[in-house]
Amino acid sequence: MTSSAVGAGPARGRPGWVGLRPTRAAVPRRDATFVRLPMPGVARRQLAGALRLQLTQYQHSGLFGYVWRQQHDGMVAAWMWPIASAARSPRQRGAWPEPATEVPGAGLRLLQREGGAEAQHWNAAGDLIHSRFFGGATTDAGWLAFVRGCGLDPDAHPLPAPVAATALPRGDAGWHAADNLPAADPWKGWGWKAVLVAVVAVIAAGAGAHLQARRQLQE
Repeated sequence: MTSSAVGAGPARGRPGWVGLRPTRAAVPRRDATFVRLPMPGVARRQLAGALRLQLTQYQHSGLFGYVWRQQHDGMVAAWMWPIASAARSPRQRGAWPEPATEVPGAGLRLLQREGGAEAQHWNAAGDLIHSRFFGGATTDAGWLAFVRGCGLDPDAHPLPAPVAATALPRGDAGWHAADNLPAADPWKGWGWKAVLVAVVAVIAAGAGAHLQARRQLQE
């Protein structure tokens, strides 16, 4: 597994930026899954690995990338998506899901997305706690189910018109990036060089033995 840090912990003001800059909308929302998990008692340096194990229940097979951050209520939020290669890895290629590159919301909102819309629910601390993607037009029934799933009164939150999200300026992400790609092999591509070195060594040893034998005969 590979991991890199981009900002740290719950956002406070303008967290610093480390590593790769997110690529805007490199991973469409429809391809990503939003997950919130309790990770009590896990040291921060071990969170990426522990989270990876938890996320395998949502991505049962294959490779996946994910970005994650700690939230104010002790939960860990993560966006994850399948990757066929490093081309969609958040760490190795800077591929990021749409929601992780946008200005946070407040309460409920409905955002325009490629191929549909995304409903989001943000708490008072500024953390995203629910997200659902609607393919095509969002129906009243779909919105009603989402609002009820958030524990809110549907009568107080009628279906809104979807709006465009605002991209974050560089430096405001506060996420960590990781994937479950196999660790890079430092010797990959060096096999033929190792063979060449071995052949040269054998030839040199043979030449040395031949010269030594000649000297002994001459003596």
